[in-house]
Amino acid sequence: MEAPLKKDVQYINFQVFPASLVFAETGKRLGDQFKVIATDKYFIVYSDYDVVEFLSEFISFEKVDYKTYVAQTSDGEITVKREDNCGCGNRLKGYHPFVGVREVARYPFLKGT
Repeated sequence: MEAPLKKDVQYINFQVFPASLVFAETGKRLGDQFKVIATDKYFIVYSDYDVVEFLSEFISFEKVDYKTYVAQTSDGEITVKREDNCGCGNRLKGYHPFVGVREVARYPFLKGT
């Protein structure tokens, strides 16, 4: 699976590292050392430096609390949780594939924003 290019991304909705994921439809859980980036069009899960584990069309998201997001994708609902560990020693900690692309400031606890 190939990640989208920087030129294909207008903004980033959120990015989480280290992250674990739960796929609502199957109940499948993915570990705790992933980097998740939700852009204007894509929901991308990296398992290693420039290695895409999962790629889907991004639709929307809701921030549940300070470390949990629920994303709606073309493949269904996915819960993303920021893990408590620091991710030290993992190459994904310093991996930023969309350098220069702005991250959108959101007010997740106010409805309609």
